[in-house]
Amino acid sequence: MTILAAEDLSVSAPDGTLVSGVNLRLDAGDRVGLIGESGSGKSLTALALLGLLPDGMRASGRVVVDGRDLLGRPDREWRRVRGRTLGVVFQEPLTALDPLMPVGRQLTGPLRMHHGLNRADAEAEAVRWLARVHLPDPARLARALPHQLSGGQRQRVAIAMALACRPRVLIADEPTTALDVTVQAQVLELLGELVAQTGVALLFISHDLPVVAGLARDLVVMRHGRVVESGSVDDVLRRPRSGYARRLVRSALAVTRLAGQAVPAGPEPTAAAAPERPAEPGSADQPKQTAQPTAAGDLILTGQHLTRRYPGRPAPALDDVDVNIRAGTSLGIVGESGAGKSTLLRLLLGVDRPTSGQVRFAGQPLDRVDARDFRRQVQVVFQDPRSSLDPRMSVASIIAEPLRSLRLAPNREERARRVAEVLTAVGLHPDDGRRYPHEFSGGQRQRIAIARALAPRPRLLLADEPVGALDVSVRQQIVDLLRELVDRYGLTLVLVSHDLAVVSQLCAQVMVLRDGRVVESGATDRVLTEPADAYTRMLLSAVPRLPSDLEPLSDDGRVDPGRDVPASTLVR
Repeated sequence: MTILAAEDLSVSAPDGTLVSGVNLRLDAGDRVGLIGESGSGKSLTALALLGLLPDGMRASGRVVVDGRDLLGRPDREWRRVRGRTLGVVFQEPLTALDPLMPVGRQLTGPLRMHHGLNRADAEAEAVRWLARVHLPDPARLARALPHQLSGGQRQRVAIAMALACRPRVLIADEPTTALDVTVQAQVLELLGELVAQTGVALLFISHDLPVVAGLARDLVVMRHGRVVESGSVDDVLRRPRSGYARRLVRSALAVTRLAGQAVPAGPEPTAAAAPERPAEPGSADQPKQTAQPTAAGDLILTGQHLTRRYPGRPAPALDDVDVNIRAGTSLGIVGESGAGKSTLLRLLLGVDRPTSGQVRFAGQPLDRVDARDFRRQVQVVFQDPRSSLDPRMSVASIIAEPLRSLRLAPNREERARRVAEVLTAVGLHPDDGRRYPHEFSGGQRQRIAIARALAPRPRLLLADEPVGALDVSVRQQIVDLLRELVDRYGLTLVLVSHDLAVVSQLCAQVMVLRDGRVVESGATDRVLTEPADAYTRMLLSAVPRLPSDLEPLSDDGRVDPGRDVPASTLVR
């Protein structure tokens, strides 16, 4: 029996139609994956199915729940089915959960409303569901606030909330996008387990094809607000009819190919034995020094015995880590959330100071290197360009800002020339400099962030999860772009990521962190094909993959929506 159906569903806003003519159906026990890039209309479709469209948007067509068309019905009728018939898990649990309410109470409210339980029974049922999603000490965690839980724990709470009222359909909208690879694997396993146990129908929405393919039986592919392909997972993966679906499959194959395109190995990033502890840096009143240029292969940035402790935490965030970065090499730093990756990056950038140990740049202690000179030679690309780009500045002003502050371009004409140069280098048009960040897609905003980092012509580029917030095909475009730019400009690259597939394509060397310590390091192709440490093997096994016998699809020689094109030719 059909529980939920969309019939010719469209979503419109004052400035146009955003979703057009979507048809899908969920019967008991179905597992359907809804996939597409950012902006394809996936999440708007889900919100329309739940009666939760934002103000100013209007849905047309039919949304049929248990034989009743609810589209256009009063919100009180939607409230009767939301939670009881239709459960939902959103992408970011920190925003979906009430920050001021203990998580247990956030489960008891729907239980009392939909099932009429008294307070004591609802609290007991909430604890049972927290245990069912494998949270440790559920009675204690029921009293915790959301910010006191890890990202994976918060998402488990959100899954418990969605399933506690025993809905017949679960809509999961990008539920693992914000999680690292091992936590993602755990949450996906949990979802599969609970769906099998409860018999709930699943609509799983994602931009990550390997993730969806591992959980769903059928796929619906969206692009530009329309369904461009649908069918069984096997049919879509092996016999895609649309050019767009072929491109998604090719992109997913490229991203999940771990060691097949590993770049040639360079010098080891860390010493085999810990170097002798350096002398303490001089006093603060010593003159700042200008770092001298280094030749390829020379040490450019080092960290020796780096330890960072934070007040109130029993264990150090970073514990006696050594790292040597040589000019012209590429190093990937990988590990789960909380492993110490971003802490190490902040120490190398000089925005945080180690509790003990020392960072040196071009042979000089970092606190004795002139800050402006360091910023000229070392630039950073952050994970989320939406938060790292000033929304009130034009793209040209954003890119020119480091040129002004570092006194690298003497006049407006030189700055404009440099801005046009780097916009072209990252595959955008110089005229895009007149626009603002909100006018671009996520992938285009990350290209702008990379252009800003390139504008001072640095020697060393540090990238903190630069593709973590992007969908699979856009992610591959940015990976290709970074690889092209590193080669063109002779950059030294340090890449922080939890995505081993991305590291394998960009980095010759890799360092694996766990709980603030280095557990393994060496040439990327060796570490990823013959890992020596059990933790590295666990990270590799957690990477979602397409079926191993899936062959890359052949091209027909034309550049069409299904054919990959060089990153430098992608303008808009």
